Amino acid sequence: MSIECVAGPSQMTDTIKSARTAGELRVKKSRSRAQIDSQSHLNLAEAEMYSAPRFSAPYDAFVNELADLLSRARDSGNEIVDESVRDALGGGAYRALRELIGIDHLRDSGAFFTSPEFARILWSDSLDSLDSESVVVDPACGAGDLLLPAAVHLLEAGASEGLYTRIRGTDREESFVGAARARLRLASLRGVIGAETGDFLGVKSMDFLLNPAEIIAGATHVVLNPPFSNVIVSDSTTWARGSTNAAAVFIDLCLEHMPVGSRLLAILPEVLKSGTRYERWRERTGSRTVLNSIRELGQFDSKTDVHVFALDVTKVRDESIVASSWWAKTTGGQSDATVGDHFEVKVGSVVPHRHSEEGAPVKYLSARDIAPWEQISTVKSQRRFSGRLDTGPVVLVRRTSRPGELYRARGTIVTDTDPVAYENHLIVLKPRDGTIASCERLLENLRDPKTTLFLDSAIKLRHLTVSSVRNIPWHAGKSDE
Repeated sequence: MSIECVAGPSQMTDTIKSARTAGELRVKKSRSRAQIDSQSHLNLAEAEMYSAPRFSAPYDAFVNELADLLSRARDSGNEIVDESVRDALGGGAYRALRELIGIDHLRDSGAFFTSPEFARILWSDSLDSLDSESVVVDPACGAGDLLLPAAVHLLEAGASEGLYTRIRGTDREESFVGAARARLRLASLRGVIGAETGDFLGVKSMDFLLNPAEIIAGATHVVLNPPFSNVIVSDSTTWARGSTNAAAVFIDLCLEHMPVGSRLLAILPEVLKSGTRYERWRERTGSRTVLNSIRELGQFDSKTDVHVFALDVTKVRDESIVASSWWAKTTGGQSDATVGDHFEVKVGSVVPHRHSEEGAPVKYLSARDIAPWEQISTVKSQRRFSGRLDTGPVVLVRRTSRPGELYRARGTIVTDTDPVAYENHLIVLKPRDGTIASCERLLENLRDPKTTLFLDSAIKLRHLTVSSVRNIPWHAGKSDE
């Protein structure tokens, strides 16, 4: 299973890049634009881009090794070097991906397989829910890392009847599918399981974004580590606009087509849990599910600087839950007072590379112009700008912020009462009571170690969001309230 993007997402070829720039992407499939839009949330150009396999040729070398290992296992009556089998069923698939395919291609496509440890954590509370009637589907299966734990559990539990059609997975990459099927067959052949091998015909090459209903049909458990790369969603998508993390699209399509009562297990990027632009997606997801568990997993691996979490939910009828609040409970939402109760919180209005120097000269501050914990009484720098201006007093917080830093939110007070334009790398907090005293209390709040602990728990991104700052508990100066 892949991470930043999984087994499925393809890298744009130079031809597609050029065509997309010129707006000349041609239709190569018989499906209509309306069909693509309604099924995948992507416009036709994006869906077509996602449909082209990229890694089959180089990854075939590993698939051939698996086929040879499987043949030797059969010929020797399973009396083969156990280390070879363990490696093939463990980290061998991921290591082969790294060795056979360049890192730039992997980053562009997001093809990073799930580690055995993450697979174990994701399934840890769910394996006992599998039985002889279970149908497990991974719509972006990669080399089958998330299907293996379910298959092994069912085989060892004696619930293997029809297993080879009840373990299902799809991926656009034919070589990944070949690896997944070979690993599942190898697992079922191993002496520790003692079951006869099957063909696992339910694992096949298909594109989930073009066939979501067919792929998910009848699933009791949907497990996936979806693509994390960005796609352009269609205009008909109600919860997002423009460039959107593909993982959000995959999860939304899964929930749309999963039967009520089925279970969804997913490894997802931190941005979906704490990013402001995914608030509508969280509301939509929460309204259709009940939470079983959510766990922070940390950085995906040492070479992939993306923080991820494991989500386990059960689908319910849309109308049975009104505005589910479980997302808020896991991202810092609470009944106690927060910074948002005392301050208006917004991002600075100036995007330097987008906004040209037009309009009247105005006072202007960027993240490079301020120092943490200081107070600026007069803003001296200027630029031309015709957009939103903010008057003091305000507190500025740098958006750039990494987990583990001494202070996640570093504040600077600006008391200048003239209108000022602020760069979008700054979060602007304006006190609702309009006083400098509230700004000073906010700086105390931000320097409190409890604030850093809260943000480290609530957001693993390398930048702060409006919602994460708004939800910071308000604990400074409580004694004199």
